[in-house]
Amino acid sequence: MASAAYGGAPPVADSRTRSAAMKMLKKAEMKYNEGDFYEAHQIYRIAYARFRAKELYNDAMEAIRPAILLFTRCKCIDLAKDLALLIIETLTDRRIPVTTAILENLSSICGMFDSDSDARVTIIEKAILYTKAVGNPEHGDNRLYKLLAEMYWKEKNFGMAIKCLMYGNAETLAGALVDLSITFGYNDEADLIITNCILQLLCSNRKNIAAATLQHYVKTHPQLSGSRAPLPLINFLNYVIRAVETGDTAFYETVISLYSLSLSRDVTFFQYLTQIGKVYFKKTMSFNTFIEDTDKSYIVESLTRYLMERKQDSSNSDDVVEDARSVNDLMN
Repeated sequence: MASAAYGGAPPVADSRTRSAAMKMLKKAEMKYNEGDFYEAHQIYRIAYARFRAKELYNDAMEAIRPAILLFTRCKCIDLAKDLALLIIETLTDRRIPVTTAILENLSSICGMFDSDSDARVTIIEKAILYTKAVGNPEHGDNRLYKLLAEMYWKEKNFGMAIKCLMYGNAETLAGALVDLSITFGYNDEADLIITNCILQLLCSNRKNIAAATLQHYVKTHPQLSGSRAPLPLINFLNYVIRAVETGDTAFYETVISLYSLSLSRDVTFFQYLTQIGKVYFKKTMSFNTFIEDTDKSYIVESLTRYLMERKQDSSNSDDVVEDARSVNDLMN
């Protein structure tokens, strides 16, 4: 990684420090090859400290990153984790500016650990905290999430990849969801993956990206684009977003009851919807499986009002007519 990745050229290197550190690295490698992993780890730490003391952060990371890979290969995960956290600690404490090169290195380090290891989880958490401390204090750096998503995608851990992509832009997220749906999903599951994602976004109080992601997904998915009869859960998501935007608690609860049969295809949906109720309506909700007769008049009135508003704003009245028909079918 180039020195410029740290926001500027480093101070003039102390040749004696560099020479001494390089000798220590060779000694550490020798100890590793002899199977003395603990001693090798200690020497790597000392060499790293010498680079850091002279603010040679680039040299420090380049010296330690190969050692992390060595320790993961011999299953000395705690030793590898310690060195990885040492790098992130330096980046955070010294307030090193976040750059693409640094993030690529951190992502590469994360990829050295098994996907299901606690060590990887800890390292990712610390890396995100670094980008929050030095960069974006709310969510961290979107570039890191994208790199992590690519890592998980290559490992076919699509659930984690999607979670990471949720911090990016809506178009990229929707494209990944469409790709996942087409490649690995069944024909009748095109609505399940987007529902899971949109509800998670709403749980995170990200209604704008949720609405945009849904729009891009429906527009680009070959099973949904141009469809005159959207799948029930697609309609449901539109209504939920509408309820969230308007703050209409009764509308939200009744729509959930109305679509309870479709929602029962994945029981986690109700957990997400409960959390959404807390986030947007400041209310703990429990949802019944079936809608009461007394609720039907309200839902018809509310949905009809919504569809009429759409008709005024929409250039394609046929879409509104189809929505109205779907509501009528559901109510009968």
